[in-house]
Amino acid sequence: MQRITRDEHASSTELDVLEAKIALILKHFPPSVASVYAIPRIGSGNVVEWWTELGGQPTRFHELNEDQQAALLERYRQRQETLGLLADELVARGQAEQAASLRSLIRPPDLNNLYSVNGDPVVVRWGLQPRAAVVAPPPAPAPAPRPVVRRGNSVAGLARLVVAACRVIGVGAVAVGVVAVAFATDEPVAGPEQLCLSGQGTGWRGAAAGVCGDSGHLGLDEPEHCRHQG
Repeated sequence: MQRITRDEHASSTELDVLEAKIALILKHFPPSVASVYAIPRIGSGNVVEWWTELGGQPTRFHELNEDQQAALLERYRQRQETLGLLADELVARGQAEQAASLRSLIRPPDLNNLYSVNGDPVVVRWGLQPRAAVVAPPPAPAPAPRPVVRRGNSVAGLARLVVAACRVIGVGAVAVGVVAVAFATDEPVAGPEQLCLSGQGTGWRGAAAGVCGDSGHLGLDEPEHCRHQG
């Protein structure tokens, strides 16, 4: 007995069924009829292997010349006719289930799985379903990009809001947060020409300095450049 090929893509769950079909053929015919179907076995690594009891070098169908291919297909057809006659006889005996099992083998050959061993046809990978492919899980979606906020624009915008609030309520403490933001970011909020804004009474407002309202409430002297802009 010799091995023809190994089949890593075949499932080994139905080997008992295939072996039972070969045994049924051998029960009624000589081995030359059953030899059309290679014998499946489990090899190393739980891989299905296909063996034959025929001697000689196995040759793929597509490696034969045209005359050899024609002769091989004719022998295959003869073996198929023999199986059909046996299936009819089994039906007449009331063994319809065994007849159906044999008829499942009667079909045109898969030329990609057909071999010639000393001129006799041998089919591998017959009667088995391909092993289910392992589907990899889809990749995780990429995280959404975080919006980029320009600090300069944010600080300047905050300063403008605080200045507007100072104009309405005239309380210097409202602008203290602007001082903290400006110092934390090391970014100027406004230039000197924007430090002083005209207001009512003696109050002065400095967006960049972060102080607005009545200077007396904060204990601070009014900046020099502010005094010139009454």
